[in-house]
Amino acid sequence: MLKSVKPNIVIIILESWTADIIRSLGGENNITPNFDTLSKQGLLFTQIYAAGSRTEHGLISVLSGFPPPPLISIISIPSKSEKLKSINNVFADDGYSSSFYYGGESGFVNMKSYLINSGFTTIVDKASFTANQLNSKWGAHDQYVFERQLLDLKIAHEPFLSVLLTLSSHEPFEVPMETPFDDDHSEPGKFRKAAFYSDHCLGEYFRAAKKESWYDNTLFILVADHGHRLPKERDFNMPESKRIPLLFFGNVLQENIRGATIDKTCNQNDIAATLLSQLNKNYSDFPSSRDILNPGTKNFAYYTNDNVWGWITPEQKFIYTYATQTLSNTGSTSLAAPLNDSIVLDAKAYIQTHYQRYLSF
Repeated sequence: MLKSVKPNIVIIILESWTADIIRSLGGENNITPNFDTLSKQGLLFTQIYAAGSRTEHGLISVLSGFPPPPLISIISIPSKSEKLKSINNVFADDGYSSSFYYGGESGFVNMKSYLINSGFTTIVDKASFTANQLNSKWGAHDQYVFERQLLDLKIAHEPFLSVLLTLSSHEPFEVPMETPFDDDHSEPGKFRKAAFYSDHCLGEYFRAAKKESWYDNTLFILVADHGHRLPKERDFNMPESKRIPLLFFGNVLQENIRGATIDKTCNQNDIAATLLSQLNKNYSDFPSSRDILNPGTKNFAYYTNDNVWGWITPEQKFIYTYATQTLSNTGSTSLAAPLNDSIVLDAKAYIQTHYQRYLSF
């Protein structure tokens, strides 16, 4: 899949980017045109689901290949989270430098502690930006964070792993530019506006990155931290709200896979094993992560929310509701088929095994 055995790696984690705003994933038109352009030149995974519902869930899932156990946020339990391996640990052992960029507070929900334990040597957050750049409720808007990362990567030791977490598409959806959605003051309209701005920043970022000396040897991985109920005002417990983008992009990709799609049903926590496998690295420290590109990997995705956990396969989707302690395929037209006992058993076995992994830390 890759031309290089030791590429730079840039992971961009996109705040609240649901598949519903991405045309190339069957979503609405003209909200993320830059992502749609990139997807035609990269490897697009079309059936990826977020394992959780909050940013900290997505961060741990992507970097440690560890989806959130039901009703638990492992990052908020330092005695547990400090024992998680991250892909940065693997790359650091191979001589990679590392950096993490976020326009908000890195101390939020113990995120900074997790990043330090994961071996990130450079952490740029809200405190790193000037007062005039802190024009978002949460800190610095995406344009400033992308610009700062590009500036720093000019002098970064190669190869590097650099992670950037966006924030402008988070509530209250206030952005510093005009968009085609400015006249729609509804909640869905505001969300479209914020996503459009974030996508605009993404386009500007890649136009600038292509001029850098490190660009040709860099694999970019674009993925959301979690989905969103907007803009379609979905029930956030249902699987449709959990579907998110995942794109591998860059000149380091072999030409024959650019523009291809992978339709296997998987999770964002499967990025770790998939990436490490392509670089011929051992991923046994990430037992909850699967190689999406391995033909033997099964089609399924898991997710948890505050009051349910869900299971998704090409054949069936269902949820377990904690309050009633029941499995159900009702509440959505996509959940209409009778429950398949073997699929239910697979789901229960996965939940039990994953919870035992959590307890073992």
